[in-house]
Amino acid sequence: MAIGKEGVYKVREIRDIREAIFGAAEIYGDKDALLEKNKETDKYEAHSFNDFVKDIKSLGTALCDMGLKDKRVIVMGENRYFWAVSYMAVVCGTGVVVPVDVLLNQTDLKYIFESSKPEAVIFTDRKATEIRNLAEELSYIKYFINMDGDYTDNKRFFNVTDLMAKGSKLVEEGDRTFIDAEIDTEETQIILFTSATTSVAKAVQLSHRNIASNMMAMSSMIKVYPTDVFLSVLPLHHTYECTCGFLCAMSLGGAIGYAEGLRYIKKNLDELKPSIILSVPLLFEKTYKNIMKSAEKSGSLKKLETFIKIADTLRLGKKIRRKMFSSVIAGLGGNMRLMISGAAGISPTVAKFYRSIGIDFLQGYGLTECSPIICLNSDVDFVDESAGKPLPGVEVVILDKDADGIGEICAKGPNVMKGYMNMPEENAKAFEGGYFHTGDLGYMDENDFVYITGRKKSVIVTKTGKNIFPEELEQKLDKSKYVEECLVFGVTDKDGDSIVTAAVYPAYQIFEEEFNNTDKKFIHDKIMELVQEANSQVPTYKAIKKLVIRDNEFEKTTTRKIKRYGANYKVD
Repeated sequence: MAIGKEGVYKVREIRDIREAIFGAAEIYGDKDALLEKNKETDKYEAHSFNDFVKDIKSLGTALCDMGLKDKRVIVMGENRYFWAVSYMAVVCGTGVVVPVDVLLNQTDLKYIFESSKPEAVIFTDRKATEIRNLAEELSYIKYFINMDGDYTDNKRFFNVTDLMAKGSKLVEEGDRTFIDAEIDTEETQIILFTSATTSVAKAVQLSHRNIASNMMAMSSMIKVYPTDVFLSVLPLHHTYECTCGFLCAMSLGGAIGYAEGLRYIKKNLDELKPSIILSVPLLFEKTYKNIMKSAEKSGSLKKLETFIKIADTLRLGKKIRRKMFSSVIAGLGGNMRLMISGAAGISPTVAKFYRSIGIDFLQGYGLTECSPIICLNSDVDFVDESAGKPLPGVEVVILDKDADGIGEICAKGPNVMKGYMNMPEENAKAFEGGYFHTGDLGYMDENDFVYITGRKKSVIVTKTGKNIFPEELEQKLDKSKYVEECLVFGVTDKDGDSIVTAAVYPAYQIFEEEFNNTDKKFIHDKIMELVQEANSQVPTYKAIKKLVIRDNEFEKTTTRKIKRYGANYKVD
């Protein structure tokens, strides 16, 4: 058991989300806060901290005037300025905000609408068709408010722009319903539906205290400067991006630029020249492989590897490394200084590479239920193989340890959720013994660093009772440039034993460029060599026995995590 100690950096005390962002506006005023691409000019346009707070107050006042005080409001849309305004306008004085994934289909949307029973939905044109289809059926939803366009019927359909103008006028006339609203920091003000890589979505209930405590704890472990620019890549409805990449970044004075989508990241890096990016292993690993592939194609791979060895041997400082590898850093926009990975474990090889070229690379661990961060590597105290130490004020314990000291990671602290909405049995299981049970397996070393070995639900158990962690094998295969994505799982044979199976989506482009051969048997044989190499590094009972080559990418959640169920486990 370990309780996170005091952080490295002094932070501003905040009791709620409003205090965090409105307080930042008082400090940073007209400084750029949020940058969004204007589709007509193809240029980024900035909104200042002051503009942001003014727009929040305007929209929040209009929502209260519509009778939405203390009601639930869904916010769904692509990452953009109006999403941030809408979220803040609901959670900072109007009611309960329910951020929802804009990529959900109509059936899933209906399930979430019926589960959360909102009185208003704020959406974008991307979901206009689904909204029209559901509007008549879901009569309990009073208002549908579009972030796009100017359509309104002044009855049930409105747009954000008009409501902000209306709210601004109300504020000028002295309406302070929203501005002076009291925030109960302990009450449920945020409902988040989990992205569910292994099961159905659950509605997580969070409070202002949950989020504020997490923001302060994180800020005490990693230094963020007001000059920093964050590139927002992950969807804002997910608590990792919302708490860490949006609220925390802004509270510290950082600016945030919204990426136009995964296809445009390289372009947006060049345009925004960000200094910090939060993402998931898939993006960082893909970027790493692209850098190495580019170096190999240009004939400079050996030079790059030699320079890294020299820099590491001489223990050169960050400034010198950044000069040595300036051309690589230029490909990431030129100013990149910090990368933070979460949502899943990442290969230490990738983390070490970025640090070798002068970019700090840190890993953290958390869940939606914990607002989200539980453990984090500090920028002055880190272990690449680890998810970090418990955040200040967060207690972490490993329960039900096996002979190797591996058990379930459980947590307790001000960041832990109030519970799942309308799921008493799930809550009883989740909080058994007074700790929140994460469902993740791992261990803790003598210095309180936590190591994740895998998900409890995805562990492969052999007939002899041996546990196999798929993530360990996946990391070994993922190192290869010939592997784009992979998933390891157990397939039950006729005798009831689990056959360790690896499904691989190959890097077809590499096979085309390097061998001019994308024949399935050729690819299978090449990948099988990697499997045999991985098998040589583990005990026999962990060895991969079956290999499946996929034609298509794996299905993923919107945070780019591979789903561990359904079609992804198909072996035929």
